[in-house]
Amino acid sequence: MITWISWEKHRRTTELCEYLGIENKVFASSRSRWLRHPAAIINTVRYLFQQRPTTLIVQCPSIFLGLLACLLKPVLGYRLIVDAHSDVVAPDKKLLQQFFFLYRLIHRAADVVVVTNEENIQVVKESGGKAIVVPDRLFDPPTLTPKRLQGERALAFVCSFDVDEPYQEVFEAFRNFPDMTLYVTGRAPERVLEAYSHQKNIIFTGYTPLHDYLTLLQSVDGILALTTREDTTLCAANEAVSFTQPLILSDTRFLRSYFSKGAIYTTNTAEGIRAAYQTFLINQERLKAEMVAFKPQLKSAWEEKGETFKKVVYGSQSELKKIVPVAH
Repeated sequence: MITWISWEKHRRTTELCEYLGIENKVFASSRSRWLRHPAAIINTVRYLFQQRPTTLIVQCPSIFLGLLACLLKPVLGYRLIVDAHSDVVAPDKKLLQQFFFLYRLIHRAADVVVVTNEENIQVVKESGGKAIVVPDRLFDPPTLTPKRLQGERALAFVCSFDVDEPYQEVFEAFRNFPDMTLYVTGRAPERVLEAYSHQKNIIFTGYTPLHDYLTLLQSVDGILALTTREDTTLCAANEAVSFTQPLILSDTRFLRSYFSKGAIYTTNTAEGIRAAYQTFLINQERLKAEMVAFKPQLKSAWEEKGETFKKVVYGSQSELKKIVPVAH
């Protein structure tokens, strides 16, 4: 029996579970962290002892779920696969960096760590672990009716207001663009709303139902996704490709190489973002055409990685060793 457990809903996990043909067992809660985590631990332990899977896949974050899976592995005897997002492989938050030894423990204890890009493989190897690359999977959007948006042009800025997202620079960049509207997704902190909600061309959507979020992505002229991290992928960039929407992306090594068509790249400064948007306007039709052609190419390239992942999940332990050599 193969089981995938996560403690929060994430598109990457949803798409990978669909590809593998397995259920994603989500133990999520809207309660505070101090109540949410104990409940998730109890539910996870109970479920694992009841189901006794032969292979367990966990979404990490949460680090607590990763550690719990490592702790129960010798007790229940399952093979452990950890789908490690970039902030688990190489955290950039100072608090998390202090506990990096816990991440290294997860890297070593897992039979395989799944990472999103080649840059993260070396980190896992240095921890004594074994890793394969499986980027985020593209999805086929549902049939949606585009909605009428405010302004002559509209961009979606997909943001979680995390430390690696230069959102203040974005708001400064679009301060004097009255003919365009920036739709900002995610739950903005109160201090951000107080500072920027007066800008008439910025609309904070907050968390919306999935249908409304996807409709927004289809309705805008382009999607803005930024990060200060060099080694991370962006779910929003994959969503843009899925909708064949042109992109404005941070000019990182990984993003430029992976999303090589249909995108404008920018420095994470207000001046750079403003200049990138102006370049975007001039080249919008070309970028759209590039993205339409790029989507099937990226989808085809992903299938090779997906097949390797499927062999890791469904293959035997001996087959696993052939696919993922032991780190030296």
